[in-house]
Amino acid sequence: MMRAGGASVMLIEIPKAGAAKVGAYENWRWNYVRDLNTRLGARPAKKNPGLLGAAQEYPAYVPTLTTRLFRRHAGVYYEGSVHESLTGRLAALGLATGRADFVVHHFGFGEDAKTARLEKNELYQALGKMKLEAHPDDPQAWFEMGLGKLEHARRPAAALGYFERACQLDSQFAAGWLFAGVCLIRLGRLPEAQERLGRTAELGLRNAVYYQALGDAHFHAAHYAEAREAYAQVALMGEASPLSTAKLGASEVHLGEVDQGIRHMQEAVASDPGFGELYDILAAGALLGGYVRLAADTAEARLELGTPKELHFQLAAALQEQLGERERALAILSRGRAAGMATAQSG
Repeated sequence: MMRAGGASVMLIEIPKAGAAKVGAYENWRWNYVRDLNTRLGARPAKKNPGLLGAAQEYPAYVPTLTTRLFRRHAGVYYEGSVHESLTGRLAALGLATGRADFVVHHFGFGEDAKTARLEKNELYQALGKMKLEAHPDDPQAWFEMGLGKLEHARRPAAALGYFERACQLDSQFAAGWLFAGVCLIRLGRLPEAQERLGRTAELGLRNAVYYQALGDAHFHAAHYAEAREAYAQVALMGEASPLSTAKLGASEVHLGEVDQGIRHMQEAVASDPGFGELYDILAAGALLGGYVRLAADTAEARLELGTPKELHFQLAAALQEQLGERERALAILSRGRAAGMATAQSG
């Protein structure tokens, strides 16, 4: 679906002085998604302002710049087996890119069922491999493969090599440095992660994804004041997600601001009650802050979401035991064993 104003039509019909050399116009595409924790590459989700009736059911969207308006020219065509782009062709012909004022509303990410999205991700990885083989010196191709390894395969060690290679090919590739830092955080290599994030900032990429990664690096290094500052910056930018809000709360609890921190974590759970990680953060924060009953109730509620791991059952049982609820603790452990057996049989 596309909405275009009169000025957009004039871009082609009546080009301004000197505009004849503009070969294409990029425009914003709003990719509607199911939650505010979603990101596409280095762009975070934003709250849906409700401007489009057909998009009312989606709480968020991720804006990306795309090139969908270009002049008919034999030398202008899309390249690449996946995430196709006109950029290379426009540059080769010396044609500039302008900015159009219309928005394309894209529903693919939000409409896809989980299984369909997984199948698409696998296809994109296969196509991305073909793209990389055809263009081994293209940093964007390395970056895209890294994103697939990190976001979909959940393999930060494998993804790191792709991001590092992208940065070797283009030292100004800020998003490559950012996601190399994200990988290193997940691998527990915090000093190296800080170095990559420092490079990201030097290159001017300081968006919500950057500040959340910076907060994570500080939090895992037990630098809670710095972590709180980074997570708070996400909120100041108007791009807070339930996850960044929960992590802000966790930082506050570690700094002794227990009641405020727990309020932030409860706010995050309430805004996205189907996201299990928020419960994990609240349970840990409540326990650290001395609210054992809240921690126990939260840990038990976590068991109703998705496919909880054995550790989730053990934590919930241990907290009930701490409250003197031994029978309840034993019942939770029994549920955990049954769930584990069912998972083993299905596997």
